[in-house]
Amino acid sequence: MRTWKGATRATVDMNEAMTSMTGGTIGTTTTLNFKQFAEWFRASHPHTAKQDDDEWRQLRDDVERGILPEAALKNKIGMARRFDRYRKEYYSRQLYSVFLTHRASAWFVERYSPASAALRRRVNRSGRVPAVVQFISALRAGEYASVSFDENAPPRPNAMDRPLEDGDDKRVEIDAPSGQVFVKTVPPTTRRVDLEKLFGKAKGFQWLALSDPSVKKAFHRVGWAQYAEGTDPEMVVRAVDGQKIDMFTFHMGINNTPSIGRVRFAPSACGTLAQLEADLERAKELAIMLEDDLVESDEDKGDAEAAAGNTDSNDAQAERQPMPWDRAAPLHERGSRHVQNTLDAMDQPDFGGDVDAARLAQTKSALDLWIAYLRYGLHTCFYCLAPCSFAEELHRKCIAHVRSPPERDDQDKIDKEERGADRGDERDERDRDERDPKADRRPAPNSKSSDERWLELFDNKFRAMVKGDVADAGGRDVAEETSKLAAPYIKKETADKYRCKQCDKLFRAPEFVIKHVASKHGELVSDKLEEVSLFNAFVRDATHLQPDKNTPASIDDKLPAPLLPLIEGMMGGFGAASRTPSRIGNTGPAVNPALMPGAAGMDGPGFNLQQQMMMMLQMGMMMGTGGGSGGSGGMGGGVMGAAGGMSGIGMGVMGGGTGMAGPMSQRPRRDLDAPPASGPTNEDPRASRGRVSYLDLDEEPGGGGDGGLPY
Repeated sequence: MRTWKGATRATVDMNEAMTSMTGGTIGTTTTLNFKQFAEWFRASHPHTAKQDDDEWRQLRDDVERGILPEAALKNKIGMARRFDRYRKEYYSRQLYSVFLTHRASAWFVERYSPASAALRRRVNRSGRVPAVVQFISALRAGEYASVSFDENAPPRPNAMDRPLEDGDDKRVEIDAPSGQVFVKTVPPTTRRVDLEKLFGKAKGFQWLALSDPSVKKAFHRVGWAQYAEGTDPEMVVRAVDGQKIDMFTFHMGINNTPSIGRVRFAPSACGTLAQLEADLERAKELAIMLEDDLVESDEDKGDAEAAAGNTDSNDAQAERQPMPWDRAAPLHERGSRHVQNTLDAMDQPDFGGDVDAARLAQTKSALDLWIAYLRYGLHTCFYCLAPCSFAEELHRKCIAHVRSPPERDDQDKIDKEERGADRGDERDERDRDERDPKADRRPAPNSKSSDERWLELFDNKFRAMVKGDVADAGGRDVAEETSKLAAPYIKKETADKYRCKQCDKLFRAPEFVIKHVASKHGELVSDKLEEVSLFNAFVRDATHLQPDKNTPASIDDKLPAPLLPLIEGMMGGFGAASRTPSRIGNTGPAVNPALMPGAAGMDGPGFNLQQQMMMMLQMGMMMGTGGGSGGSGGMGGGVMGAAGGMSGIGMGVMGGGTGMAGPMSQRPRRDLDAPPASGPTNEDPRASRGRVSYLDLDEEPGGGGDGGLPY
């Protein structure tokens, strides 16, 4: 556990390091590639950049003389280390933009908010507890005696995931269960409890499974409603099809289509003995962590409304009666104990004295049994680190995942090289002519193989999910955030005297003041710390929404300000939230306050701030508006002003034509309501006849006006 003193020093060191590392690029909303970052850093900090080059040159010389192995070149030093830190910081700010965009959505609150913990526990038990009981029965019957997750392993007897009949071993299908109703689309604003109440109108309703939000479909989801055996699904569809929730009409259908998906392949590096042993410990730890949420605990003593997932105050006042599906039985018999007992009773393989081969086979058998328990009992893909409540959700994410043999990786590399040979020769020849000759003698800063990068990412995700270490996954350290929040309330009297500005209490060191502010004046930092905790819960999910390369990064924990007026103005008339429009100053279009970040209506049906940002960026690029220039009317200035390493965001005000590059607060802005300046101008004399683009020669004389279109 990091001490407050360590957190304070770490915060100071991190801020100084990031400031010296980037030369002021932390506040940009667009990313830089390695070449742009290196040029920027060399121009801003030439002395430090020279030291980095000397460090790299010394490392390269040591490798050439044989003092160090060639593997040392994979270590990130100098400029590569600075760029790696810059990328992590930028990725974290991108994740925060995604977090700010979706934190008010119903699906986000249900999945990550501490207030919905009872709801998540109840849903997990509804799907996983019956599966664990079924897995234990199958384990006792010996169905998992020869389970294997190697690619060429034979399928498990009576397995649901079987290859397709056409012989394609890269795709599998799973039959749809009986008595299941398929929900074709679920908006991101619809709550689970409202859907369960809708399906509860038909007798026999058991549980509801919901997929992840789809980015390509405006973050809508699909659902599966399961009914008891003997229930006629056609009658259920006739009863609930066409019903509305929050003015959205839901359409249902009988789920009789099998799930078909492509098999995913983990890299061949997962088959080495060292990696198998490490994954075996990870699989055990993950299974036990998921089981702990299923067994009965003190948290089950909450009231019925908390167990049903009613997190809104309005619902708490509605005296909602608990429904049958609100009560999910806890797990009474742990499957992990049966898995371990089965492994202890398993015979040791005999490889004729080959100790390494016997150890490899034993470790692989143990790991595959734990992976089988995670997939078929706990509805979790180990290699994807995707825990799901129901099998339908898991099949939607990952229908099957196996380890690749070494020959498959080699063949994939050969196929990739053959496909890109013809296409890449010409490009490489052109790039070679344009490159700096000095760069040819320097290897790439990150020379790790694809397998090594996959394993590193897998380890970061696992540590974030199971151990709560979110630093390398894009999250934030709570102790460091507390130090930042408490810093404005610390007053330094002397070298060893620090005073709290709130109560004038004196302390010997700043770390004691930080601890004092957090404990005695918690109202000053509690709101922000709760937001950080919610963001870390979002980061810990290994399958959370990922930002793409066009997602703007947040600035000071807020969405990019230069994009908001344009987006909000164009979306100001959308939906019921536009009943109270306002204006920002006298220069912007109508802005809807309900669409500001964090507002309740920000994530209404059909509107998503992240998508609108991307749309505005693409529109600006297509219209050819550059960040450094603006027209004299209409929309001037591009939406993006960061081309070839520029840091600003250029954006023109609608109707004003003011072109800007860089932060808007640093650019002069003319008052659009001010009268035109008198005196001589450089205007074209032909414009004195009127500002028209052309005359309509087909218009009848005397038809009123000259038919010209204004600029």
